[in-house]
Amino acid sequence: MSVSYTTLVRGFTPQRNPLCRPYEVDRVLHRCFRSDILPDRAEYPRFQDTDIFGGLYLTTRLWKDRVEAPQTDHPHETLLDLLFWDDAFPRKPLCILGMVGAGKSTLIDYYLRCYCPTHGSRRAEFDRKLVLYFDARTIRDNTDFYHRFFLFLQSEMRIRCLERGFDLDEAVRRRPTQPQNVRQWVHAALEELTRVPGKPSSWATQPSPFPYVVLVVDNLDQSSIDVQIRAITEVEQWLRTPSIRLSRAILPMWPSTFRKLQNHQFNLLHGARVFEIGPIDCHDLMANRERAAGEFLQRYVAPGSHSVVDYMTQITRLGRERLLPRIKALAHENLRLTLSLWESFLCGDAAYSIWKQIKHNPDSRRSFDYELLDALLVGTNDAFDHDEHRIANLFSMGAGRVRPRDLLIGHHALQLLGQDRHSQTDLHQALRSLGYAEANIQVVEKSLLTFNFLHEEPSGGKKVEYEIHEDVVHEYLALRFEPAYVDNVAMVTPVDPKYLPRMCRTRGDRAEDFTRRVATTLAFLEFIRECEDAFRDPRRVANTPSEVFIKALESLRIACLWKPMALRYHDRLVGLRDSGYLRTIDPDWWDATIGDPLFDLARQADDWLRPRAG
Repeated sequence: MSVSYTTLVRGFTPQRNPLCRPYEVDRVLHRCFRSDILPDRAEYPRFQDTDIFGGLYLTTRLWKDRVEAPQTDHPHETLLDLLFWDDAFPRKPLCILGMVGAGKSTLIDYYLRCYCPTHGSRRAEFDRKLVLYFDARTIRDNTDFYHRFFLFLQSEMRIRCLERGFDLDEAVRRRPTQPQNVRQWVHAALEELTRVPGKPSSWATQPSPFPYVVLVVDNLDQSSIDVQIRAITEVEQWLRTPSIRLSRAILPMWPSTFRKLQNHQFNLLHGARVFEIGPIDCHDLMANRERAAGEFLQRYVAPGSHSVVDYMTQITRLGRERLLPRIKALAHENLRLTLSLWESFLCGDAAYSIWKQIKHNPDSRRSFDYELLDALLVGTNDAFDHDEHRIANLFSMGAGRVRPRDLLIGHHALQLLGQDRHSQTDLHQALRSLGYAEANIQVVEKSLLTFNFLHEEPSGGKKVEYEIHEDVVHEYLALRFEPAYVDNVAMVTPVDPKYLPRMCRTRGDRAEDFTRRVATTLAFLEFIRECEDAFRDPRRVANTPSEVFIKALESLRIACLWKPMALRYHDRLVGLRDSGYLRTIDPDWWDATIGDPLFDLARQADDWLRPRAG
């Protein structure tokens, strides 16, 4: 039997705090905390360090490569320069390895557009290289790759050659054999551009302005394995073609992807030059962004501008101590996600409310742990938006969201990842044995990828392995029981309509909402208890034989969710009552709420889900 669940909160209202709303402040914060800090590639094919907004580019990062770091102000760029111009290893791919979001793209972009033309060892010679920068991030199949990759190269070569007064189409037309498709055109154009000096063709009218070509294929490992194989095979074929001088092919990728592509099944990238980079230290990253923001805000002259600086200073000091370790764990070395979560926290109305309380009572000993986590979760909205924000509602990771199994699959997949299930087949089989349908499993797998729990690696044949981001998994295993997390997901998770009369929309930064917020969460906990009770009933399993489900539930040790959620929530209520912070709350309300029978049931409940008898 299935029911139609309904979400209490269906729409979200932006709640950017009043200090961050003025245009100049908003512009500065956006530019200081976004990940794309280099000048636009279309407008600035080359740039100076002074063109980088706020001096945000950092040359210091954790050193991971096997060779000793060069003793220069730009150690990573210096080594990259040595590899780029190393003629001892010609015509081999140059693979820049680093974890997702570690800044590989930024390093390569800075090196090619700024370091090479202004600091590099062979600046004059670099002017003769045509740099083609292709982003494969959203490509999912070979057909898409074929059209977008070759059409991009064709368009880019035409435009860059025309800027130098060279008609590449005319050079291709003068060839004795005409290309029949865009792939052949690109191959012919590469030959015409990189023709060996001293051996001009009889149909060439002028020398090529770009006798050397540099190809960058970025974000390749975020496409499918078939696309990875097709792209690298194409690049390696060009590198082996004597008539094409592809000076360098640069392939940024994850270390795990590089290792998998080299195995005997795929047999790619052998002989490639490899340079592994580490992430920028999180504290250095944030300090640099905060410095830049502070410098601009100090110069911002407008009514109330001193409050903006004061707010940024105090909330940053408080948030860095309490939230940055949590953000770092959720981001798993992903600098883009780190900065996105931090900016959302700083600019949100909930963080502003914390600052106002500190200003009102600077001697208070309150830690604001609940309020800070609440501010991180809601960001710049009035409620926790799983689909827009980069923190997951584990109850909203399945398909449909109209049955217990739709709501619980995210939590159960998380627990299975915590058991080190690195094989896609292993995870899918475990979830199927728990009665989950294949369509639901595929949806939750996409959610796990979206919210940074793992990334896929190619394996033998059509098999897929997982590189599990253990820090992300462990953080969510702890986060799901935090009272602030439970309060927020209670309002945005679909529930049985019979619970809605006891629930209402509230905000964590409003003391007047407190009692209604607690009542909403208690109703939600009852609903989750009901869902888990229905889940463990073998008679309600549609996709798996009862005996298989019973055996799986007994062996996989799936933890009960509602019990630790309820007990942690009870402890918070007791602590708040004893602190005397909420003096306006009636003592009878405290007694009735803390004595709710739900908490006694939680103490008596099993720690693990067991098959329901009968």
